[in-house]
Amino acid sequence: MTGWSILEWIENRWESEDGMSKKNLWSGKEDWNDPLCWVSDNEIGLVGRNNYDFIDEDEPHGWIFRAINLETGNVAKEFPISSGNIFMDTYLFSCLKETGMKIYDINSGLVLFEDEKINPCNYHHKSKEFIGFDNEKIMIYKLIEEECKAANTDTSERLSSSDSSKLRGSR
Repeated sequence: MTGWSILEWIENRWESEDGMSKKNLWSGKEDWNDPLCWVSDNEIGLVGRNNYDFIDEDEPHGWIFRAINLETGNVAKEFPISSGNIFMDTYLFSCLKETGMKIYDINSGLVLFEDEKINPCNYHHKSKEFIGFDNEKIMIYKLIEEECKAANTDTSERLSSSDSSKLRGSR
């Protein structure tokens, strides 16, 4: 997987091929169409798996989240993650119908909250709301950041799946 400067690409149509800004973001990544999100102004978050035909045995197996600095191409953070859609706000969210929602601390990779019944398909940053569909119902969940921060004062303490006060659902 590679990245390059859009501004350089506008000036040089070959920037994506051999330009000075072209960076290799993840060598040996298995698929090219896995989820991604912006982590910050200069970091992108990618979910994927290493292609075992091209990596050493000591490389991580399974689904991995990588935050990559786009200026340098270096991996800023890496930790195991569930597959699925990802959304980034104060926390990293992973959502998949089969496994539900997990909320990760972006710095440590710890799972702060998980609930297999919550499965949003999209997130609205300004309203801090998730939307999902359950049979014939539309589900909206609101992220209450103050409650998440209070519950996460000790990052080693994980939120239990029964502590649904951090995400409020409505129909």
